[in-house]
Amino acid sequence: MEDIYSVDLSSECGVIYTKLRELLADKEWKKADEETVVVMLKATRREEEGWLTPESINNFPHTDLCTIDQLWLIGSNRQFGFSVQKRIWESMGGHPDATYATWLKFCKDVGWRVSGEWIKLDVIYNTPSCKGHLPIIGLLKSWNVRWEFLRDFFSHPRL
Repeated sequence: MEDIYSVDLSSECGVIYTKLRELLADKEWKKADEETVVVMLKATRREEEGWLTPESINNFPHTDLCTIDQLWLIGSNRQFGFSVQKRIWESMGGHPDATYATWLKFCKDVGWRVSGEWIKLDVIYNTPSCKGHLPIIGLLKSWNVRWEFLRDFFSHPRL
C-alpha cells in the first residue's frame, strides 16, 4: 500500500497541501473535499470570487493539479481522484463535445445520481463507495452547476 506521506506536495504557486494530506490520511472525506475547494481556489488565485471559471481550469497549474490528484489517489487507495474520474468519463465516450446524456451516465457511474435523482450531499460523504465518487470539489453543491463546465474539466489535457 502506498504511503500518503510520501506524496510530493509541490506547488507552482505556493499552495500548502499539508492539511489536505492529513484529512485524506484520516479518511475525513467531507473535510478533504472542502479543503480541495480551498486549495484549488488558492492555486487559481480565485479565493475572493469563491468559484472556478473555465479559464481558471484551463490555466490550472499542472504541478498543483497533479499534487491534488496524487493525494486523493493515494489517500483513497486509488478509489478517488480527478484522474480516476477522467478515466471513467473517457470510458463512456466523454470528450469535449459530449452530450448531457453522457454526463448523466457518468454521474450515475460515480454514484452522484441514483434512480434518476441527484443524491444528497450527506449521502455522498457517508457512503463514498463508487470508484470516482470523490472529490466533488464543491462544484456540485447545488447540482445546478453547468454540466459543460465539469465536462470541460474532465477533458482538460493536464488531468
